[in-house]
Amino acid sequence: MSVEKKRVLVLDATVAYSGYDPFMVSEEQYTTSKIMSEIKKNSKLAIAVNLGVVKIRDPSENVVREIIEMVKNHCEEPNLSDADISVLALAYEFSKEGANALIISDDYSLQNMAKILGLKISRYGRPFIRHILYRVKICEKCKRKYSPDYPGKTCEICGGRILSKVVKRVKVYEKSSQGN
Repeated sequence: MSVEKKRVLVLDATVAYSGYDPFMVSEEQYTTSKIMSEIKKNSKLAIAVNLGVVKIRDPSENVVREIIEMVKNHCEEPNLSDADISVLALAYEFSKEGANALIISDDYSLQNMAKILGLKISRYGRPFIRHILYRVKICEKCKRKYSPDYPGKTCEICGGRILSKVVKRVKVYEKSSQGN
């Protein structure tokens, strides 16, 4: 007999603007303080937090650092805000604790990184991403490749800009997007 994992929803800022109604959901809902700093105080999400329908929980610093490293390794750092990283980290932390965490977000970059990390994601307003994108850092002029954690913005050989380039696309089927 298998034990059903507790399902928790981790909400991104996009739900505050997409018409998502936290009052119509029976599962436990969480967001982070970084998300709350991005949204308007009179949004449904902010009101739901004030009434205790949605709880604020910040992920541990260790998990945040772990997620930042994974984001850097996939060259997604320029596409994700600190708030996005906090959502990924919180869902990852819940999953490590044994919960069935589901991120609710319409942000394509966040969806992409969630899929790479093996986290479950659902969207509310916009369609799902169709492909997981894998990126590398590369000089736009001489095409020299750099490690994902290379901090510079210019090539040390020719002075060209360092760009994040998609090197691989993996098709994601809509049916599997919510399940993982």
